[in-house]
Amino acid sequence: MVPIIDDLPEFMTVLTSDRKKIKIPTKIVKESKFLTRYYELFKRPYVIGMIHFKSDGYEKLITLLSLCDLNTPHIPLRFTFLDESLTPALSAFAEANQPVMDYFNSLSALDVFKILTACNRLLVERVDDLFRVYIRTLDEERRDRLMRAQFATFRYFNYIESIQNGYELNDGYVLPAEGA
Repeated sequence: MVPIIDDLPEFMTVLTSDRKKIKIPTKIVKESKFLTRYYELFKRPYVIGMIHFKSDGYEKLITLLSLCDLNTPHIPLRFTFLDESLTPALSAFAEANQPVMDYFNSLSALDVFKILTACNRLLVERVDDLFRVYIRTLDEERRDRLMRAQFATFRYFNYIESIQNGYELNDGYVLPAEGA
């Protein structure tokens, strides 16, 4: 659960990996364990250093969060194994958040990856829970395809990032165009 801090600033500023400064409103800061903890420790309305996600992932994350009732505190969900069926509580959560489920459904695998990257860097538990419920609502084939796409996208960006940082991973990764 995200700690409650009364004196949060109206905005917090972060630098993304595509070198854009973004202002994150208090409503979103309250959803982020990382930002609330950072502010709690340092009392600064800006994060020193870069957070490794791209600004367009943040924009998509904001769109997703705008579909949620952020005035209601999020209570973290308990999950079983991925291949187990939805419990009645998780089904009710999915129904209560149907606009978010529809939004996930409308996104490409790359857009979902960008949202999850921003979510994981900022530690937004609400979005993590929403995604975990969403993948349980999918049929097995779509769920497997989405999970494979997430893994492949992660591997691809990890490989590209290693080259950009001056070292090449020697893990046998083959770029998609090379392997076709």
